Amino acid sequence: MLFSAAKSNFPPLVEYAAAHRASYNIMDRYNDTALMMAVENGYLSVAESLVKHGADIHFKNKDGKSAIDYAKESFNPKFLKVEKW
Repeated sequence: MLFSAAKSNFPPLVEYAAAHRASYNIMDRYNDTALMMAVENGYLSVAESLVKHGADIHFKNKDGKSAIDYAKESFNPKFLKVEKW
């Protein structure tokens, strides 16, 4: 469910998952989390919602990268405040 929100830029799905006590640090087969996916896709509102509900910004995937690393690499001005999460 959270991966769907991260792929489709649909923050209400994150809120729905929160109401049902979702685990926010579940990984896909590459050890990416929904937060990493949201950041890579440029979906700031989804990323902020995931963080608000407990997604770990420091969790690293199998490449040793975190959501913060992806935010920095994107050079997307929307994510310049990522360090403040």
